[in-house]
Amino acid sequence: MWKIAAFSLVLAVSVKSNVGDCASICADFTRLPQVKMNTNLVKSPHRHTSATFLKCVKICLGWSLCKSFDYVMAEQRCTLNEKDETDLKSTSLEFEEGTIYSSISLWERRFSGVCDGHVCADNDYCYVTRDGTADCAHFP
Repeated sequence: MWKIAAFSLVLAVSVKSNVGDCASICADFTRLPQVKMNTNLVKSPHRHTSATFLKCVKICLGWSLCKSFDYVMAEQRCTLNEKDETDLKSTSLEFEEGTIYSSISLWERRFSGVCDGHVCADNDYCYVTRDGTADCAHFP
């Protein structure tokens, strides 16, 4: 519990100071209880995007269909999954070196900032505009 509180503080600082990559500040994010190292989800409808780890969490929180994500650290590639490990009849977890898997249900909604509670269409995700308001955008 203490680690999560400390991570929350670091996230708040990194967001306020516009630092894009949480990994450069909180190098220990791989030890958070929300993540499973060297694991990815297969057989799930998904979308790929290029993002930092923190941005991957925020995009997943801002997309109503996102139930989990995989993050390839070396490539800064975020895979947003429409299923999570609880849907094991149609999905499964696999070993993949350098990949992080996390169910979005383990993350606090407040990490999404002003997007918390903002609803976008199924094919859109919520993001924070330059003036600090929530808006919806199509996936690239």
